Parts: sequence; C-alpha cells; structure tokens
Amino acid sequence: MLTGIFLGIVGTYGLSATIALLWGMVIRVQEDPSPSESELNLDQQTMDELRCM
Repeated sequence: MLTGIFLGIVGTYGLSATIALLWGMVIRVQEDPSPSESELNLDQQTMDELRCM
C-alpha cells in the first residue's frame, strides 16, 4: 500500500518533489519529541492531500 501511494506521488509531482517531500517528513519526525504522534499527524496530512487530488 505504501509503495502504491509512493508511486502515485511520484507520478503526480515527479521524483525530485517526492524526495523533497519525504525528506521534509523525515526532518519533521526527527524534530518532534514524540514520533508516534508525529506519524499520526503525517498520516492525516497525507490522507487530506490525497483527498484534495
């Protein structure tokens, strides 16, 4: 499922934009003291973005 979402994002935005997006997520997770809560927020944000497309 994750690879499907990943390929969908790559197809929509292009490879470089996808790498930048994933890099931003990694940095956000590292900055957040509670990773589990951060992951939930990222999942919610991803679902919102997919709904907008």
